[in-house]
Amino acid sequence: EYFGERNIALTMGDTSANDAQPGNEVEGWAVPCHTELQVKYGVWNLENVDTKSLVDGKIYEGAFIWSPLRIIGATGSPGNPIVLY
Repeated sequence: EYFGERNIALTMGDTSANDAQPGNEVEGWAVPCHTELQVKYGVWNLENVDTKSLVDGKIYEGAFIWSPLRIIGATGSPGNPIVLY
């Protein structure tokens, strides 16, 4: 709710999930962060993003572009992250 109420566009991390693993169940929700952010607020959730080259290059600001595959009916997709700095 914290992120959703602040109108952010996306969350991104270098791990496979933004939900605590294991034991993240909240009253029957297997992945509460995914459900809350994506379904209720329309916030994109990017996982397994390799940010090491940005950190090593001390790049802290830039324009982030995400280019997902166009898969009809899908709820997720691999994609190509691009940062312009």
